Amino acid sequence: MESIKLISQKGQTVGLLIFVVFALCVSGCSTSKSNQGTTNTLDAIKQKGYMVFATDGAYPPMEFTDENNEVIGFDIDLGKAICEKLGVEYRSLITDWEGLIPGLVKEKYDAITSSMNITEERLKSVDFVPYFHMGELIVVGAGNPKDIRCLQDLVGKTVAVQTGTTNENMARSVEGANIRLFSTFTDAMMEVASGRADACVLDDVVAKYYMTIKPGVYEIASDVFFEAPIGIAINKEAPELTQAIEKILDEFKEDGTYDSIAEKWFGSDWN
Repeated sequence: MESIKLISQKGQTVGLLIFVVFALCVSGCSTSKSNQGTTNTLDAIKQKGYMVFATDGAYPPMEFTDENNEVIGFDIDLGKAICEKLGVEYRSLITDWEGLIPGLVKEKYDAITSSMNITEERLKSVDFVPYFHMGELIVVGAGNPKDIRCLQDLVGKTVAVQTGTTNENMARSVEGANIRLFSTFTDAMMEVASGRADACVLDDVVAKYYMTIKPGVYEIASDVFFEAPIGIAINKEAPELTQAIEKILDEFKEDGTYDSIAEKWFGSDWN
C-alpha cells in the first residue's frame, strides 16, 4: 500500500484506480478458473445443450454424405441416439481422418464416431468406448483378374488403402506389396474400380455395403483375416463422459435401440 500512497501524493490518483481494477481482475480470473475446475466435460455439454461428434464422413454405411450433403450412417444414428439420451442436440463435424485424434486432444469437439479401430497406439492419446466389431478383408475388381485370394497374394500387387488406418497397417505387413495411400477410403476404392490398383484392404461391413450399391464393379476376394473392435473416441480428460456413454450403450443393447439402428444399416441378419 505504500506505493499507492506515493502515487496519490503526486496527484496521480489514477494509480489507485488501476490497482483496484487489477485486483478485481485477478479475483475474477481466479474465480473463473475455479469454476472451470468444477465443471466436467459432461456437465459442460449439458450446459451448452449440444454435443459435437467428429467423423471423416467417408465410410458407408458407417458414416457418409448423401445426395443432399447430409451426413448419415450407423455411427451418425448412434450418436444421435446418445445425444437424445443425454438430453442435448446432436451435431456432426467432418474432419480429415488424420486430423481426428489431434482435434479431439485439442478439445475441438467432444467425441469421434468414425469407425475407428481401438489400438494400443491410439489408446495413448484418447480413451475409447467399444461399440462394434469389424473384420478386414480384400476387395478387388469384378472377376478378380489377378486371382487374389489372401494377403500373401498381394505380393507384387498394387494395393490402395486409406492412410493412417489399420487397413494400411495390414497391407504393409505384406512384404513386396506396392502400397498406394489415399486420404479417403472412397478414393482408394475408385482406384480399384478404374484398374489402377489391384486390390483394396477394408472392413467387411463396408465391403458388403459396396457390393450392394456398386453391383458388378467390385468383388470380395478373401475371407476375414483380422477382426478388431471399433470405438467412440473420447478425450482422456473426460472420464465422466466416457462412463456416461458406456452406460447408455449398455442400455441400448438391453432395450433394443442398438439392434434397431444396426438393422436399419446392415439388414436383419447383421449379427
